[in-house]
Amino acid sequence: MLPLEFIRWYYFKSPKEIFTIWKNLLHFCVNLFGLRYHLATFFRPWRLIVVDFGEEGLVRKWLFAVAAKVIGSGIGMVMRTLLIVCGLVSWLFIFVFGIVAQILWLVLPFGLVLVFFQGLAYLA
Repeated sequence: MLPLEFIRWYYFKSPKEIFTIWKNLLHFCVNLFGLRYHLATFFRPWRLIVVDFGEEGLVRKWLFAVAAKVIGSGIGMVMRTLLIVCGLVSWLFIFVFGIVAQILWLVLPFGLVLVFFQGLAYLA
């Protein structure tokens, strides 16, 4: 009875729980790096920084405002690109790690039995 419960737990219940943990880690990575937000606001200035140039000529003020928006948007695109790339690399690392962990979890008992019998063969 006890070996059957172990097999049921090890091969049926635990892989579902490992998959749930893996899925939660992937969601955490997406939320940690704010991938959806940064993709949606890719062309906005970084941290919505606004520069006020005071009371100068209308054309000069307009040129400064346009330059500030272009520079702010450029900095925002660079920073968001870095965050998106870091987030995607982290997500890919967690994805691969989850696949490896799931496969190792399922194969490990067979490897243990194989190593045990190889050890017995060295005794004979």
